[in-house]
Amino acid sequence: MKLLGEGVYGKVYKTKVKNKEIARKYGSSKDLYNEYIVHQDIYYGVSQSCRKYIVKPHKSSYLFHSYSVSSYDMEYIQGETLRSFIKKHFKNERVMKSLIKQLKFVFSCIWSFGYIHSDAHFKNIIVLPTGKIKVLDFGFATKVKPVSKTNLSDDTKLKKWFCSQWKSVLLNLELKVANPNIVFWFPDYVSFFAETNKINIKKVKGLHNIK
Repeated sequence: MKLLGEGVYGKVYKTKVKNKEIARKYGSSKDLYNEYIVHQDIYYGVSQSCRKYIVKPHKSSYLFHSYSVSSYDMEYIQGETLRSFIKKHFKNERVMKSLIKQLKFVFSCIWSFGYIHSDAHFKNIIVLPTGKIKVLDFGFATKVKPVSKTNLSDDTKLKKWFCSQWKSVLLNLELKVANPNIVFWFPDYVSFFAETNKINIKKVKGLHNIK
């Protein structure tokens, strides 16, 4: 197996099952089981058009190895991190508008379904060679009050909704304070917030016309 990445709740390896490459995450039994359940709930709960932007968890793939270790499988993807992609293409208006449109769509879906990802930093959003994004790592995803369609269409109301739900995220993660690892967009710019990585893309021409 080849190590692909490592997070708070475990390590992800590339392996093969019946000659098909997959990603397998190993971690603490309790934490990983909760992540597996949430990942399944989000992926199979959102619309089919939204699923294509989320890494697919394999059904019935959770395995209990011991009281301290378990694993579950998901699709294996190849691409680059959001940070790497932005650094290469931030001056390309067409590419950036496509990226922002995808981010806006997938997070709208997740928030409308009643979850905040809570850990959507640059390493947890992968851009495929085709330019399509994939969101992964739902270990910190938190169940919240779903955002309404009215709030989604109004940036000021959307920000107010998000901030009002952030307290629930902190309680779920047993934290007193944390920067929102999430994506916000506004009429004339888009900002990506993360605890360790921050990039602001300002004044992307025509961004306000993205629906």
